[in-house]
Amino acid sequence: MRTVLSWLKEFVPLEMSVQDLATTFNNLGLIVEGIEEHGKGLENVVVSKVLDIKAIKGADKIRLITVDDGDDTVEVICGAWNFKEGDFVPFAKVGAELPNGMKIGARKMKGVMSNGMLCSTTELGLGSDSLGLMILDESYRLGQPIAEALNITNETIFDLEIETNRPDALSMVGIARDLSASLKLPFEFSYFETKSLPSSGVQVSIESPELCDRFFALEVPSISVGESSEIVKRRLTLAGMRPLNNLVDASNYVMIETGQPTHPYDAEKLSNRAFIVRKARAGEKLTTLDGLIREIGNNVVGISDVTGDCVICDGNSDPIGIGGIMGGRSTEIDANTTALILEAAHFDSMSIARTSKRVQLRTEASLRFERGVDPQGIENALNSYISILFDNNFDSAKASLAKEITKEVTPIRIRLRDDRVKNILGTEIGHIETKKILDSLGFKIEKDLESGFDLSVPTFRPDIEREIDVIEEVVRIYGYERVKPRKLNSPKVGKLTDYQLKRRKLKELLVLQGLNETWTHTLLAPNFQKKLNIIGDEILVSRPLSRDESSLRMSLLPGLLGAVSKDIEHNIFDVNLFEVGHVFSKNSTLEDSYEEYEKLGIVLSGRNDTLSGLVYLFGELSRYLGIGDFEFVDSVETREIQDPKKPQKNRIKSDESLIFQSGSLRSKHSQEADDALKLFDLSKRSLIVRGESVIGIVGEVKQNNAFKFIKTPIYFLEVDLVAFLSCQSQDSRVSAISKYPSAEFDLSLTVPHNLHAIKLRNLVAAACGDLLEDVYLFDEFKTDSLRSLSFRIRVRSYDHTLLDSEIFDTREKILQSIKSVDAHLKV
Repeated sequence: MRTVLSWLKEFVPLEMSVQDLATTFNNLGLIVEGIEEHGKGLENVVVSKVLDIKAIKGADKIRLITVDDGDDTVEVICGAWNFKEGDFVPFAKVGAELPNGMKIGARKMKGVMSNGMLCSTTELGLGSDSLGLMILDESYRLGQPIAEALNITNETIFDLEIETNRPDALSMVGIARDLSASLKLPFEFSYFETKSLPSSGVQVSIESPELCDRFFALEVPSISVGESSEIVKRRLTLAGMRPLNNLVDASNYVMIETGQPTHPYDAEKLSNRAFIVRKARAGEKLTTLDGLIREIGNNVVGISDVTGDCVICDGNSDPIGIGGIMGGRSTEIDANTTALILEAAHFDSMSIARTSKRVQLRTEASLRFERGVDPQGIENALNSYISILFDNNFDSAKASLAKEITKEVTPIRIRLRDDRVKNILGTEIGHIETKKILDSLGFKIEKDLESGFDLSVPTFRPDIEREIDVIEEVVRIYGYERVKPRKLNSPKVGKLTDYQLKRRKLKELLVLQGLNETWTHTLLAPNFQKKLNIIGDEILVSRPLSRDESSLRMSLLPGLLGAVSKDIEHNIFDVNLFEVGHVFSKNSTLEDSYEEYEKLGIVLSGRNDTLSGLVYLFGELSRYLGIGDFEFVDSVETREIQDPKKPQKNRIKSDESLIFQSGSLRSKHSQEADDALKLFDLSKRSLIVRGESVIGIVGEVKQNNAFKFIKTPIYFLEVDLVAFLSCQSQDSRVSAISKYPSAEFDLSLTVPHNLHAIKLRNLVAAACGDLLEDVYLFDEFKTDSLRSLSFRIRVRSYDHTLLDSEIFDTREKILQSIKSVDAHLKV
């Protein structure tokens, strides 16, 4: 916001330097982005008269100009062509330094000496017209300083960055109030009082109170349109607004000064002398003041709105303005206006923001209404408008006022505790000083307590809702630089839970195994999961950003398959991915209730990946985490397994299949189960079981049209992560390191096709007993008639070097143990 220093001085007696004031602004959170010195650099610029214009030989773009500067005749070279002999123009003498930093000296061009410079408005910092010279009034005295002739005073303009949480600072009054509180200076804002104005015959009707809760109409039946005073025009220009006429300029002046936007209407153009404030109807159009036809109403394709657009209408309910944004051209003030009606209202912030974005129209008014305008500041704005328009010489009999208020304003009440201020800041400000700060900021102290204050928040501060907000205001005025830093000693030290530590360790282990972590979207397209035969009732979100992302996922499988498909589409076939994420399902016992689970999903896709390898990987993960052994049960196997989330009577019957869904075991008819799990090859699918709990599923994914690029086998594992990581851990104590050498040997075993490698690995480990140091699978070979698994076993003693006989005995124990699962030494 462009803030004019002389304007601020009307409210606060500022006598400090510009740099000190800039520092104060920054300390208050009103960040200074730039400082302009208007009128500076015009000391050696005077009024001159063009006496003669001559061409320069060999130059077609510049001419030699002879001017009278009041003291002498001077020759200068000029490239402008918009003037003639006899015109009065600004002349910068040799030695002048213009506002833009240009230093004027004597120089030769095309063999001709130029002794000064004729200036445009841009070069003087008085406008933006750089195509020609500034033409002055002939009534000015030759040699008269240009600043004196144009009544230009030195002005300082601060360009302040006002954050969205400070709507009150989008006004001179709001900024001045902050300066007054910080610098402990008196604050004064006076204007003409309109409380005694008679009631107007203008009718005001608010049909949509959710969009506008108060509307005032100030009627001035006899008025003339003309130019504003010099001070109003100058301040508007310095603030970045173009002066138009006295009626419109006063409205803009009030907005910048008080923060309350207003809008003047030509009373003769207002049908039935009535205002109707309502929601725009679908398809309505309005020509705004900028001459563009805009469609209003919430029927814009692709955009939904719960409130709609607020429109100001005349007595015929025809739109004459977009509430809080811009008026319509049909009631525009022009040179023939003789009667005025000024609107000042309070609109809903969010509806203004949505409408402004929808109609692609952002104005100074909409900016203020979006952030929050003081609902109790309307009368102050009307008073200020009259004071400016009539220069404080106003006969109250000339105006009348109509208004409608649908909702009274109740200030927020907050208790501020002295101890809380001290605990938050680490500095004791003091009860008395805190009270002075609150008073200076406009807070009303309802009760002055021994331990604090009961406060009413001023309505021009909609950003203050809680005690901590008030504390922030107190320290902002007190000064952050005065708060002494202190070391915070807290008895509570944050740390990860046991579950979070295990989850982090699990991810690290998966990465060490060569897998890449991925993230896939929680929302999927409707019915997409049905195409993958994932069972469960689909959960649709009520207000999706996109229809293609409106269904909550019930499994991690769709997203992971999508990621694999994208890689294969780009000829990347060896894909090993994992994801830890949340899935959702409907509660089977409570109506309209939902459950959320965190799961681990793994997909392997590549020439060297197998289902056995995935099962073995999961078994190794559980072993590294110290969780314990798991059993892998084929889902077509008949077996009684108790669901830990259901009563004992709900056992799985022998003629039913097991289906893993959302961390629980469910019972289905075998045909329904087969239909629901068609995505997996029945001969290559197993449930992951620990004790009597089913915690996951592992299998090979069948080809599916949903992912057309997947042509190679995909192996997928999904487990309920909470159930997995919360299992009772094994003893994780670290063994002593043996100083004796280890011994290694390999065993290649022929095994049944349906035997899981991790089960065989556990038998081998158990047979080694205390001598085991490590055992791992390093090769798998499989044909239709033969399956071979190769393990490397490392053994070591803690008290001696192993003998050959001990190693041989261990090998024989392994071969005897594996006979229980029909595994034999490969020959």
